[in-house]
Amino acid sequence: MPLFFQHSINDYSRLAVWKITEPEDFFVQEMGFRSQINNSRKRLQHLAGRHLLKLIEPSFPLEKIEILQSKKPHLPDKEFHFSISHCRDFVAAIVAPEPIGIDVELIDEKVKRVKNKFLSFDELLLLKGSDDLQLLTLFWSCKEAMFKWDGHGSIDFKRNLIIKNFYFQNEAGQVNALFKKEKEVPLSIDFRFLTDLCIAWVKPHQE
Repeated sequence: MPLFFQHSINDYSRLAVWKITEPEDFFVQEMGFRSQINNSRKRLQHLAGRHLLKLIEPSFPLEKIEILQSKKPHLPDKEFHFSISHCRDFVAAIVAPEPIGIDVELIDEKVKRVKNKFLSFDELLLLKGSDDLQLLTLFWSCKEAMFKWDGHGSIDFKRNLIIKNFYFQNEAGQVNALFKKEKEVPLSIDFRFLTDLCIAWVKPHQE
């Protein structure tokens, strides 16, 4: 069982990361249903994400999950709030009593090529001209987590998702950010680096 990482944020909120090494039938047998997604890789990620939700919260009602027009999965009765992220063979999931967002990213050279598409001038200043892959991946991952926290789509990553400052020590830390659309919402995002992996999640308010 390749549970790669798990973390209890507080008494009500938990997250975990799974590294997929199992065949599809493993997840089918565990959960008793098959995914209708055509693409085999996406189907495997889909099943692994649902399996991880059950691992985090055994009472999670998978059968109640609905997909919003923005493609965000949710529970209509809001019994739990949750977020799932996929990156190659890794799946991350978080369950909390309030809106939440998580992202998992592999640290990869490609982020250098797209940094000007998601980082504002002020955010580039925060990096002090650095092309450090770890920090660029962190900023991208934090914005993806904010995007999932909102869940409504139609987001400009430069204008609506703003990173104000950050700090970290011993491969973990926090980003202070601002979600700016119809209204402004300050957000704290926790993150952790695990070898060549970055995990970022919007910090629940219920501490």
